[in-house]
Amino acid sequence: MKRDLVRIAVIVLGISLAGITAASAYRAPTAAEIAACAPDAFRFCLSKTRLNRAAIFTCMRVNKRRLSPDCRSVFAKHGY
Repeated sequence: MKRDLVRIAVIVLGISLAGITAASAYRAPTAAEIAACAPDAFRFCLSKTRLNRAAIFTCMRVNKRRLSPDCRSVFAKHGY
């Protein structure tokens, strides 16, 4: 059960990170981008959002200053 939840969360996080490319041409997030932000998404956002991709993305943006340097660089790379 927990393993399934983690799988779903990683998929939702990947979809959420895809949202950061919405302003530009669509590009799916790389595995490295997902890996950079997954721990922060779990730490700051997952319990509050119930796997809602828009809510996770918003939460990540709201917590931008608290994100790890690697995850902040992913957001900065995409203009956020």
